[in-house]
Amino acid sequence: MAMNKKQLFNAKNAGLKIEKGMRIEVVNTGSFPDVDKDGHDVTVVALESKTGDIYTTISGTIAKSLNLLDEVLEEEGSVVVQVNESESSNGRSFFTLQIVG
Repeated sequence: MAMNKKQLFNAKNAGLKIEKGMRIEVVNTGSFPDVDKDGHDVTVVALESKTGDIYTTISGTIAKSLNLLDEVLEEEGSVVVQVNESESSNGRSFFTLQIVG
């Protein structure tokens, strides 16, 4: 199930930023295009928690895994993910999600 326009509006205007170490019980996802602070086009990923909070990130790594996460949600209904932070070979930090429950 994809987020509806109202949920995406709230994600864009009142979404909570994900942070390293967070655990979120995800029940729904969405994404939308935006522009970052440097004027680059980005995809914003939105994760709706079981409590109704919506968390957002512009992590390209998480965006690339969104389709598979959606497939898991279709099978499971909800899934607990942990936000991990890794470092690329050129020293840039990035977020990934790990299913933990």
